[in-house]
Amino acid sequence: MSSRMRYYWLYDDDLQYDDKTRCLHIAATLEGGPREDWEYIRGARFPEEPPVKLVEGNDGVPCPLYLQGYGILVVEKELGEVLRGIAGDSIQLIPCQYEAQPDLFLLNTLSMVDCLDWEASVIECYHPQGLSSWPNKRGEIDDIGRLVFDADKAAGNAIFRLPDWNFRMFINQDVKDALILYGAVDRHVFYEVNTECLLIGGISYYEPTVRKRVPWSLEEYRAMREERREQSSV
Repeated sequence: MSSRMRYYWLYDDDLQYDDKTRCLHIAATLEGGPREDWEYIRGARFPEEPPVKLVEGNDGVPCPLYLQGYGILVVEKELGEVLRGIAGDSIQLIPCQYEAQPDLFLLNTLSMVDCLDWEASVIECYHPQGLSSWPNKRGEIDDIGRLVFDADKAAGNAIFRLPDWNFRMFINQDVKDALILYGAVDRHVFYEVNTECLLIGGISYYEPTVRKRVPWSLEEYRAMREERREQSSV
């Protein structure tokens, strides 16, 4: 697979956070406003409307790069224009209102690409025998042990989500390079699609720069997490 055909998903490594880490929430989520964060992962384009109000919360992810939950990017204007040049009409840049930093945009992913290779991937589903009320008769995805795309179906897409697993955003090599160039990934980890990745309780563990052996038990994972916390406090 050539470098231009590689796809990644941006997975937040919560083991790096401390009590001083800032994070962002959509104010509507906290105040009962018209738009909540999960509405931005369905591939829907929203008409022009007032800027999305962002506020700081108490836990989660650092600002201004990543929004709490659902793999939603918040980017500065210059980076947003670069990403639009790569992804074209498959993304929508929605202005944000954030007192601490102007010119931020929420990246709304519009492309939903059904490119998951179910046969080559290792997927655990609820109701594996099928569920009549669920759109995909295989059931609802619970965990993915190995994620593999159908290369023909994924080709040509720069930023997208999967219809059956839309709370993760996937990017191609060009987008990854742009995020690194603009310094937008200091606390985030790229996981390459078509490689094995063990999920434990929804958390996949890797060092940000050096790939290590994945813990094979919940107890080992907790021990690693405690070790990281002790090292960060020194």
